[in-house]
Amino acid sequence: MNPPILVAVTAALNSGAVASVFHRGGLSRAGDHRWEINGTDGDVLITSPAANGNIQAAQLVLAGGRESEAHVEPIIVSIDRIASGAYTAA
Repeated sequence: MNPPILVAVTAALNSGAVASVFHRGGLSRAGDHRWEINGTDGDVLITSPAANGNIQAAQLVLAGGRESEAHVEPIIVSIDRIASGAYTAA
């Protein structure tokens, strides 16, 4: 039996927003980990340059863009600011 290499899920959330998740197995020429979150006010992109796409064992790259910005730009997150509680959910 061959396992599926493609899984796609679309759902309506309680808030009325639509969530879509797309997972494809195998290797990619565009990098092995890419998580893109698209929202009304902007976009967030999380990627990993690791060859195996294992996010537990790789450094992640965070980028984002808001409103009229044409492209996502790198977001630098300081571990010191996270530890001090400077980054909190709004």
